[in-house]
Amino acid sequence: MLAVLIAGIIYVIIHGLHALQSVQRTGEAVSERIALMSDTEGTRHPKERPIFTEPLEVAANRYTQAHTKVDKRKRARRERYARIWSRWASFND
Repeated sequence: MLAVLIAGIIYVIIHGLHALQSVQRTGEAVSERIALMSDTEGTRHPKERPIFTEPLEVAANRYTQAHTKVDKRKRARRERYARIWSRWASFND
């Protein structure tokens, strides 16, 4: 009975150490990914001043640029849907 108890304790210790190593690897992977997300050097947009500190002309230009991008995305989506629907329309022909 003492041998079984000792074997059980050894079993628990071995598996506990393996679990700790697994948790450590997972923690390292998570911390690396969090560090990459908080990295600000790779941002696409340069630091811009708040829009309310800029002249109204600058705000209007930013809005115009943003709206043209939105229009391009919508137009591309419409064209993509049209191509898909035309394929489906001729699917059973």
